[in-house]
Amino acid sequence: MTQKSLGTQPKNAGNPRPLQNGFRFLGQKTSPSYDRAFSNQIATHCLGKKSTAPARCPPEKFGSTLCRWDGDKAVLGRSGSAGKLALDPDGQFYAPIKHGKLNRVAGVINEMKALGHHTPVTLNMHDARSYGTSPDTAVCWPIITYNRRPRAQNLVLWPLPGFHTPGINKYVHQTPIDPFSFDQKLDIAHWRGHLSGPTNTPEARASDVLRKLADPTSAIDNTTILQQLSGNTRFNVVTQFAGSKSVDAAFALKGIHKAAAQHPLIAKHCQKRVNLRWFFKAKYILSLSGTDTGSNFLMAANSYSVVLKEEDGWALFYTTAFQPWQHYIPLLPGAPDIIEKLAWARANPKACQRMSKAARAVCAKLATPENRQHILRAVLEGISLS
Repeated sequence: MTQKSLGTQPKNAGNPRPLQNGFRFLGQKTSPSYDRAFSNQIATHCLGKKSTAPARCPPEKFGSTLCRWDGDKAVLGRSGSAGKLALDPDGQFYAPIKHGKLNRVAGVINEMKALGHHTPVTLNMHDARSYGTSPDTAVCWPIITYNRRPRAQNLVLWPLPGFHTPGINKYVHQTPIDPFSFDQKLDIAHWRGHLSGPTNTPEARASDVLRKLADPTSAIDNTTILQQLSGNTRFNVVTQFAGSKSVDAAFALKGIHKAAAQHPLIAKHCQKRVNLRWFFKAKYILSLSGTDTGSNFLMAANSYSVVLKEEDGWALFYTTAFQPWQHYIPLLPGAPDIIEKLAWARANPKACQRMSKAARAVCAKLATPENRQHILRAVLEGISLS
């Protein structure tokens, strides 16, 4: 793919028909949980802001996972090279080499194919996409991604495969899988997760710090590491509440970062990974930003607990459906107000249960197959009409 190709508008696959409530009705009403107004709200949010401004951001700025699907059997890389993805005998795309980000792209394309879409699209399913927010990062046609920043243009949201895939435990369900009622839960806030996200050093992320912690030859000193990590929400929360009876928060490192858990600076803050049942035992579940938004938000929202969510500014496909104080308790950026918000929650258990019930109702709609199909088909139609 060349930079010039990013400035070429995709052709409409067919003659558009009149729209209803912003989108054509794409399917018959088959479930009492089907909600067209809700689905259109989500689809409008996903399509976001459009712009025809000249592209200022060359393809290489998007990273190696930028791909262009031709709507048929070819997926090209950012430089126009073929072979990013392969087709299996059943016509499903997959990454021929182990690559988590490309597996995400394959999952999106496979879902598009299942919905009958055959118009070329550009995809970049990497974390923390901040493109389209300024003239220097402008793109002039829709790019499918799973996250975007405020005011971003031409970034179209799509559910993230592996996290927002129907049927997996950490996604939503029409009937919650949480076995505990609010009154049965412990009066405590739970959090487990990876040490990820920004630090006080713009060119270094928490994952970079972890690599240094795991490297015995690294020359970086502990004082510098602590100074860098002091700009990380998750590090601050975990260290602040070490030994607390009110908040149980710890790191659960995985993959290439597991070795860093042995470093004295963070070893006492690391625990083994836990299952969902452990989260569900708490009345309060923290959702803290990492590389982008907290990936446990939907799991927590689809429980009988109440979510305390850090307001981080990231938008995902579902974001518009959840509102602070209606579906969750908001935390300030950086989560410095956890103690204050927990005190409020403990003084207002009925309000917490109302928020939890409202959040579960949204999750049930997101889990309804007809709603998901309508949302995604409307998004695909919106892209085709761009």
